[in-house]
Amino acid sequence: MTTSKSMQPLDDRLCHKVLARTKSAPVYKPKKKGGTVVVAGGGGVRSRRWKSGTVALREIKFYQKHTGFLLPKATFARVCRELLQETDYATREGGLRVKQSTLEALQKATEVFMVKYFQTCNTFAIHRDRVTVGPKDVTLWKQIMREFCPEVNIPG
Repeated sequence: MTTSKSMQPLDDRLCHKVLARTKSAPVYKPKKKGGTVVVAGGGGVRSRRWKSGTVALREIKFYQKHTGFLLPKATFARVCRELLQETDYATREGGLRVKQSTLEALQKATEVFMVKYFQTCNTFAIHRDRVTVGPKDVTLWKQIMREFCPEVNIPG
């Protein structure tokens, strides 16, 4: 006497489905690192290709939620100390020492300035019906800053 599928024990039916799935179509299992996908069944490694703009939007969302510094602290501190060594104050006996809170304040002010700078240049690019910020936008920003904010020293 034959039994129907519904009469088989539950574990036999699940085992059959799992075996059928693993034998026929390859199952894609993402790796822990990188943008590659491993093909189960001996197919090799394929790299993951996102649609254009997807990664950019993900990064925008990340940085909008992110509340820390955009630049690495150690790198910014090293650049600041290098610039300070070029000044006349660095010729003292023990050199010039800088507090951590001073470096953090400098970094905060620098990042606020840079973000505002790129926002303005991006606005100029959008006004010219472009998506990418170009040298023309930077030049326009410099001209406007020289004309309307003469107290700010803009190099170039």
